[in-house]
Amino acid sequence: MQKVGVVLSDMQNPFFTRTLSGIEKVLLDADYVLLLGNSDENPKREQIHLDTFSSEGVDGIIVSIATSDPKSYQKILRAGIPLVLIDRVLPGLKVDSVVVNNIRGAFQATEHLIHLGHRRIGFIGGIPQMSTSSERKEGYLQALVEQHIPVSATLIVNGNFRQEGGYMAMQQLLDMKEPPTAVLVANNLMTLGALRKIHEYRLSIPNDLAVIGFDDMDWATSLNPPLTVVAQPSYEMGLIAAELLLSRTQESSSPTQQVVLETTLIIRKSCGAPESSKEYSS
Repeated sequence: MQKVGVVLSDMQNPFFTRTLSGIEKVLLDADYVLLLGNSDENPKREQIHLDTFSSEGVDGIIVSIATSDPKSYQKILRAGIPLVLIDRVLPGLKVDSVVVNNIRGAFQATEHLIHLGHRRIGFIGGIPQMSTSSERKEGYLQALVEQHIPVSATLIVNGNFRQEGGYMAMQQLLDMKEPPTAVLVANNLMTLGALRKIHEYRLSIPNDLAVIGFDDMDWATSLNPPLTVVAQPSYEMGLIAAELLLSRTQESSSPTQQVVLETTLIIRKSCGAPESSKEYSS
């Protein structure tokens, strides 16, 4: 029986459940069985899953990494097990991967806020050492610099990719002597936490604070007002990751690939702009 291990960094995040659906579609059609693990953003838990999958003799592993240490993954490669990274990557680790253009997505979102007249734009990042967080921060900073807007370190606050992280980061921003007039939040769960804190402060969106979240969710259009987002093709990410893994099992010596998918800025009413969408193409 052919088996593939999948380790997700947060199974409670709908982004990863949609990605898993794409992985499952390809691998089940190819008669593979999926073994699933949730690291819960915990490197030790991730290592347990990786060791378990290795001992189970899986034919490959797909992982959304929870650590910035490449040693765990190099061990998998030395064992001859094909490895594909999704969503997050590690510098220097030469494996197949599927990511989105985080820099471009965050740049576009920040640029949109600037064009609406905002100059004090907050950024709520995730776990700093993760590529998704650092790249989205880089896109945010690039937009400010390009538009000649001074960068304020106090407007950049790290969360933890969870609701509570977004909640606490939003409180820190709102408690400033000069709080931001707009904020970009680096993932969907932190956006939920940030929105909860905004509502607790009885602020009006977008009149008091414009908000953009990174990643589109089903609930985004049910909010009042509907949420402007940087949408990611998460299902397609899963499809491509599984296809890369199957290719790697058949041709282990071929050059590694990094597939970069484009994001779409979906403009709704949380920034006070007319609804529309814009996609950057490579």
